[in-house]
Amino acid sequence: MLWSLSVARRRALVLGLLALLWPPGRGEACSCLPTHPQQHFCRSAVVIRAKVTSEKIVTANEDPSNPNKLLRYELKRMKMFKGVEKVKEVRYVYTSVNTSLCGARIAVNSKRQYFITGNVLNDGKIFINMCNYIQPWENVSMAQRQSLNHHYLFNCDCEVRGGPFLRRSGVGEGL
Repeated sequence: MLWSLSVARRRALVLGLLALLWPPGRGEACSCLPTHPQQHFCRSAVVIRAKVTSEKIVTANEDPSNPNKLLRYELKRMKMFKGVEKVKEVRYVYTSVNTSLCGARIAVNSKRQYFITGNVLNDGKIFINMCNYIQPWENVSMAQRQSLNHHYLFNCDCEVRGGPFLRRSGVGEGL
């Protein structure tokens, strides 16, 4: 009995030290697999190029007493590449207020355009998260821009794996 208690104490001490020595910022509540832009296109219900004109925290539904909040980005849509049959007008996209719940953050800038993929909820809202492909338009390569209009839609049965285009998260750096 004494031996097992001693082993248990040593294990607890080692685990405690590991927790203290773990570098800050290494634990993540939300992480995304690296994915090619074509896969983002194919797996998303809506793919647009838009300017983000404002952001506002809103309740998740019509009940103002609802404690669940969403971050609503108001958009000026420039072009819709996919999803016109699901939503006629794209005025807002929604995301979780908390980044720990994969909430996406986009800089509000009336001059910068973004390439945004998202999904349509049952109530018709377009929902995005940090695992979606969200990039400043100037970071989208010419080959990707041409593929948005032609190749991606017709090649969704082809899964792209590996390559230098993959990154850890769908949300663009420097936002």
